[in-house]
Amino acid sequence: MHVPSAAGGPSITQGSYGERGNLELAYPDPRDGLWVCWFNNDEAAAGEVAAETWSGGLHFACGRRYHAVSLIQAASGPQFLELLAAGDDGLHRWTWSPGRGFEHTDVLPGRPGELLDDCVIAEVGERLVACARRGDELLVWRAGLSAYPTLQWSGPSRADLPAETTRLAARPDADGSVWAAVVVDAGLLVTTDPTSVAWRRVGESVGPVTAACWVADLPAGISRDPVLVVAASDRVCSVSLDVDAEPVVLATGPTADSLTAAWSRAGTDHLEVVARCGDDLIHLRR
Repeated sequence: MHVPSAAGGPSITQGSYGERGNLELAYPDPRDGLWVCWFNNDEAAAGEVAAETWSGGLHFACGRRYHAVSLIQAASGPQFLELLAAGDDGLHRWTWSPGRGFEHTDVLPGRPGELLDDCVIAEVGERLVACARRGDELLVWRAGLSAYPTLQWSGPSRADLPAETTRLAARPDADGSVWAAVVVDAGLLVTTDPTSVAWRRVGESVGPVTAACWVADLPAGISRDPVLVVAASDRVCSVSLDVDAEPVVLATGPTADSLTAAWSRAGTDHLEVVARCGDDLIHLRR
């Protein structure tokens, strides 16, 4: 990918612009602010962006260093994008809308100056749900959508993660729960209830895990069975929660430091993965 250098945790989502819908990608800059790019999913050029290529990057949110982002195409509002960014001073919410571009709209409630990582935002029914990791702790915020894009956040609620968690992938579910996958001692543990101790190990055959993410659902409530994408040594694999299913190798190459993945409208069961290897981003399509 010919895009500016990256750091931290990126985020990809299926957007609504274009015939098939562009892919939208956001990620932290190594030194300052955030970048957002889009992938032309159509068979014809869109302005200066050729078919099936990435746009140049838009640099914004300067003046602060971020560790991870989460980006979604919101069903609420006139084709809004919702972006959550975790930094040295909490969680920052940005929204994008036609004509106005990106606007800083919220700092989620929390302790002043707390360092957060591994964030996610999701639209679940009539609520937005935000999650982030603070050390070995999962934090969850919720906000109703009745006055969108203005939100009143409640929380955060807290749940302990396994000791020495190095990565968290959270997936808010329609029933109000939060599925969680964590990397601990280079292995992968999953639970559908982080408030319990019911963690189970998955994907043991893939080897030592360096990063993991849930595959983001398509917009408009089109959901699929939960699937994880994991980086292990020189492989990127998809891992089903079905105990009888074997991991599927999606690509081999450099060890990925972080991952993001989403289903797309480019084809049936089309999976889009972006892996960060150092300060480079690699786009994998399957």
